[in-house]
Amino acid sequence: MNRRDLLRASVLANEFKEGDLLVGGTRDERVRQEARAALGAVRLGVITKTNFVDDGVSEALNRALDSRLAAELTHLTVGELKNILLGAGRVKWVRRYRAGLSSEVIATVVRVMTNQELSVVAQSLFNPLPGRGVAIGAPNHFGSRLQPNSIGDDEEEILFSILEGLTYGCCDVILGINPASDDVETIIRLEELLRRIVERLALPTRYCVLSDILKQTSARARTKVDVGFQSLAGTSKALQGMVGLDVDGLLDQARGFD
Repeated sequence: MNRRDLLRASVLANEFKEGDLLVGGTRDERVRQEARAALGAVRLGVITKTNFVDDGVSEALNRALDSRLAAELTHLTVGELKNILLGAGRVKWVRRYRAGLSSEVIATVVRVMTNQELSVVAQSLFNPLPGRGVAIGAPNHFGSRLQPNSIGDDEEEILFSILEGLTYGCCDVILGINPASDDVETIIRLEELLRRIVERLALPTRYCVLSDILKQTSARARTKVDVGFQSLAGTSKALQGMVGLDVDGLLDQARGFD
């Protein structure tokens, strides 16, 4: 299957969403089933070597792929990978081979699985964070982010939203605000607010103001930035539009952030 056919089948194989119609999707369940069957017969090696999006984001993901493990998986079809993920030995297999599965391979196998099958896989694969007493990512633990946004970045509103969220047991993963105003002064003010709250209440969590990486870098020169954030935006073009950087430039900015 060539690149064009892979892209076409990937769009058609999705469970129907209105947005898919904008990129060639269909409401026809029979067509979607045929597309899933076609994808199920494709070998992982074909998908891994196909450039779905030829840009810096894809290059960075490819560099992170374990080429030795990926080579061991080239002979498998998407359907065979699906059966492995649903089989009794899936946990051991994923631990061994996950670094050899490209993003495109993972996205493809998801397209040929039902919601029930995805649930079976999700209930058995865990990646707990390291550290004594840390439960995030572990079995039987439901982690959550607390997002106390305020239309006017009002500190009192943010504080009460945090206190309310804590009463529900939320916030172990991260305390993260999407600021309404994205200027550096606001970012600094909100970083300092979150720091005071976390320290005063001795919360066992991290905090983040989800601005772009350039503004967070500027803020870091004047206050503590606990966790840095930047969306990859999916493609280099989108990333350039957001912050004027490609992936390599983003990585340079990100060094020193957690």
